[in-house]
Amino acid sequence: MILRFMKVSFKCRNVKYLICPAVLFAGTFLFVPHTWAASCCGGGGAAGLILPKFSKAMVDVSVSMEKYDGYWDKKGVYSKDPPHSDLRQYRLNLGYGHRLASRWQGSISIPYVWNENKYPAIESRTDGVGDAAVSLLYEAFDNVQCVWKVRNLEDLRPAASFALALTAPTGISLYDNGLFPTKTAKESYDITGRGFYRLDGNMLMEKTIFPWTASILLSYGTHLERTVESEYGKPILKPYHKRLGDRAIGTLSLAFRPVMSTQ
Repeated sequence: MILRFMKVSFKCRNVKYLICPAVLFAGTFLFVPHTWAASCCGGGGAAGLILPKFSKAMVDVSVSMEKYDGYWDKKGVYSKDPPHSDLRQYRLNLGYGHRLASRWQGSISIPYVWNENKYPAIESRTDGVGDAAVSLLYEAFDNVQCVWKVRNLEDLRPAASFALALTAPTGISLYDNGLFPTKTAKESYDITGRGFYRLDGNMLMEKTIFPWTASILLSYGTHLERTVESEYGKPILKPYHKRLGDRAIGTLSLAFRPVMSTQ
C-alpha cells in the first residue's frame, strides 16, 4: 500500500473565471510534491484518485484552500464584494484507491470542510463533511508509459485513462443537512456541499519523458434532478424540482522536475 500525504493546493476563484496564473505556476512548480504522471506515481484530481500502474492500494491525504472574490449574478454581471470582506474555505481531503484488476481501479474520497466568512455585519465559521465521491477508472495501457529517452514511436505513446465518478450530497447544503441533521446553512457561503448527485465522465491523457510531464484532462459532469422540500433548514410551502447546470472542464498542463542524482 502507498501512503501519500500533504499535497497542498491553493485556488483563487471568482466563480466564472477559474484561473489564477501566479498561483497555478507556484502550485505546479513549488507546492506539489509529485509532478510525475499519475500512471507512474499516482495522484488525484477531477478523474478521482489514480493508483500507479502496479500498485494495489493507496491512501491519499491532501489539504486545499479556496478564497472567493466577488460574484456573478444571473445576468452574467460581475460585482465585487464589499470592502473588508473575506470568504475562505479550507479542505482536508481523505481518499482511498484500490486496484480491482490489471486495468481497472476504484476510489473513494471525502473532504472535511471549514468555512471562514467575513461580510458586512456578518461573521461566521462553519465546518462539516463535504460531498463524497466514488469513481471507477479504466486504464487503456498495460505498461508504464514513462520513459527516460525516446528510442522509437512506441516511447511516445501516452497513458490514457477513462473514468466515471459519482458525487453524493453528504455535505451541508442549502436544501438539506447531509450527514449532519443538527446543522444547517444559514447563508449560501456556509455550505460544505451542493445538495445534488453529480455524474462525471473523465478522460486523462498524460506522458512523461523525464524530467518533463504533459497531460490533458477533459471532464463533463451533469447533476441529477431532485425534489427540494426545504431551504436554509426550513420547510417550504410548495416543494419543487431542481437540477443544477452541467459543467465542463478542460486542462492542459506541463510540468518540469529536475532529476537529482543519487550518487
